[in-house]
Amino acid sequence: LFHDKNHWTIGTQKPSESEDGQTLFLDKDCNLKTSQICSVNWTSEEKSASITVTPIAVLDYPEYFEVRAEGNASKKLPTLFGYYKKTKDSTNFPIYRKTDNKFHLYLHTNGHWTFKISLEEGQGLIKSQQQALPKPPSNGFWQFWNDASWENDSSISVNPLEYPTSYHISYSGEDQKIIDLFENENLAGTYEQQEKLHNKFPYYIKEDPTLYLFKNEAGHWLVSSYLTGEDNLGHMYQTKTTEPAPKENEEWNVKMDNTYLSTSGVVLTKDKENQIIKRAGFYFPGQTNYKPGKKASPDNL
Repeated sequence: LFHDKNHWTIGTQKPSESEDGQTLFLDKDCNLKTSQICSVNWTSEEKSASITVTPIAVLDYPEYFEVRAEGNASKKLPTLFGYYKKTKDSTNFPIYRKTDNKFHLYLHTNGHWTFKISLEEGQGLIKSQQQALPKPPSNGFWQFWNDASWENDSSISVNPLEYPTSYHISYSGEDQKIIDLFENENLAGTYEQQEKLHNKFPYYIKEDPTLYLFKNEAGHWLVSSYLTGEDNLGHMYQTKTTEPAPKENEEWNVKMDNTYLSTSGVVLTKDKENQIIKRAGFYFPGQTNYKPGKKASPDNL
């Protein structure tokens, strides 16, 4: 869409670049610079079409996207899903990079929002079904490469990171020492989100006794009896230091006899009320979905 001499024009190439290809000329009565809505007939030598041109609001891109899936894509590409942070790089549209590896989310030159390790040409591993969208679709219209062809997976979601109002922590393993620790320290239960931030991120409290779920200065998400202390790793912590929120289905390091033992038995879930999220007019219940709580933004992260 460009202005050529006296007309706004839609074409595959600018006439100055090539005389080939179809072009549609906008009627002179419609000025895109001042008109709020242009609904007119476009004409060319070979055809005409009725096209409506409307402006869109200034786009606001979140600091983080949360990318999730429960279908075949999650089994094929498990390390691709998680949190993506907006980088300082851009190609007219923002580029996001996964917080714990080298995957990128960006608008490819072919018009698809694409998940790919490098930003060079070539197909990615996941792409949006639709082209030319100003933002990544959140309604499950995605495809992944299954080594032979592109396969649809409606479970793939790309949404701005939104913090739940609470997390629930429990232990499902069989290690008796960890079971005793959870009972003695009363670690299991619901941790409620607080109004203020700590280290620029939300934090959560469980009462009786008071326990904190928060991100410390080093970047670890942990459960501790104290909210301060530079070297505080608490009763247990997650290893990764780049995550904007604690991760479900992640190993925890649990403090046992003045050392930390890694275990996959700690279960972290978002509160049950937030396990239903509205997508494109439909509700998809399930453990990994949730109703938005506090929305992350550059102002509070």
